[in-house]
Amino acid sequence: DGDYDDKKGGFFTGQFALTNYKRGNVAIITQSGFLNGGIAPLIFRQYPSLGFRYIVSIGNKMDLGENEFLEYILQDDTVNVIAIYLESFKDPRKFISLCRKAKQLPKKTIILVKGGKTSQGMKAASSHTGALAEDERLIDAIIKQAGVIQANNFFEMFQFLRTFSMMYKSGKKFPVKGNIALVVGSGGMGTVMGDIAMKYGLKFPEFGEKSYNILKSVFPDWMPPNRFALVDMWPTMEKAMMDAAKKAKSTAKKSTKKTTINEKERNPFRMMGSFGNVMEIIQRAVLEEPKIEGLFTSMPGGPRGREGTMDFMTPMLERIAKYPKPVFFYSVMESEGALEMSRLCGKYNIPVFTRTED
Repeated sequence: DGDYDDKKGGFFTGQFALTNYKRGNVAIITQSGFLNGGIAPLIFRQYPSLGFRYIVSIGNKMDLGENEFLEYILQDDTVNVIAIYLESFKDPRKFISLCRKAKQLPKKTIILVKGGKTSQGMKAASSHTGALAEDERLIDAIIKQAGVIQANNFFEMFQFLRTFSMMYKSGKKFPVKGNIALVVGSGGMGTVMGDIAMKYGLKFPEFGEKSYNILKSVFPDWMPPNRFALVDMWPTMEKAMMDAAKKAKSTAKKSTKKTTINEKERNPFRMMGSFGNVMEIIQRAVLEEPKIEGLFTSMPGGPRGREGTMDFMTPMLERIAKYPKPVFFYSVMESEGALEMSRLCGKYNIPVFTRTED
């Protein structure tokens, strides 16, 4: 099915030519050749900042299996994240022992997708690689204790993989207590994402007095911010637009010349004027709050995407990169500008997600 080692010059396969990947801190061990030859190239094109050190397809494991490769890869300090797809365990005790070893090593995370968990899936796995039935519930419990992150499918695995890869490259501190802040541009989105966050055990701590007063300074009197760390930015946008409109009206009154507003100036992000400064204040208040370990926030921009937002996007990312706490963006827009901003975030090792569940 093919193997990849970035030191040896890329892929080897007896079937078809494959494009070399960017070098990085990720390794993949898989029983499915399609993961390497089909899904991985797709993910790589979607997330160009993602790089690989090893990609190994072990098939039906006639000679070498997951344990031999995992043991070898654990000795490589350049690898931080190891993604594994298995339909059966060659030696479960050995595998669990290696996972426990990885848990004790600095900067090592294992992500596992286990196929064949249902009766039908087991039949498919048996016909695919000759996998034998195992006590899945027992193995799942032991693997969880060993610190392995289990993904439900390949695409979820790659979401974990790229996120941890970026986290390790950025040098940010991993959240330990699950205390996060959620800063959104929509109250409805905040409600849904808040429910999802709580479902996975994340918490929204209350702001200290200093942080809360900083937030309060950019919110309108008629809608102050929440005391807990779920911040709806929309009132600050409305306030910024109203302040900009008042300023423009005042300037027009003082001017003796007739002035008109062209189409570009009608863009809401242009009319917000100082909204980039407002975002900076909100992010500073959140990231400097001692109780908060990480920030999830909506990406600036809308259907018109790039215009009016790229002006402050790069300075904002440079500012965020200086904090020790991780920041994650989400964007529900598919505009070209949003994709451009997503690629820009990748350069700063800041993950961008397009689904609230991710």
